[in-house]
Amino acid sequence: MSLYCPHCGQPTHAGAAFCPATGASLAPSTPALAPPCPLPAPMPPPPLEEYGPGGVILLSFLTCGIFGVVRFYQCAQAYRRELPGAAPS
Repeated sequence: MSLYCPHCGQPTHAGAAFCPATGASLAPSTPALAPPCPLPAPMPPPPLEEYGPGGVILLSFLTCGIFGVVRFYQCAQAYRRELPGAAPS
């Protein structure tokens, strides 16, 4: 049984991998993969809650200073995001 090359139409042998006339592959072509879906835009961080100086002092006192340290870190991260060209840490 003889098959034909889908590119040039020349007869080929059964089980041949390439066309004897053109050298084109006789394997069935696989459909092109769809481009990957774009990733969703990253969500901006939530805004910092506003605490007055008295609120920060009171909450820091009640949490043995932990709230003050965390609040300072959060504010520093917010400032770094706002500054152009700041190196991430």
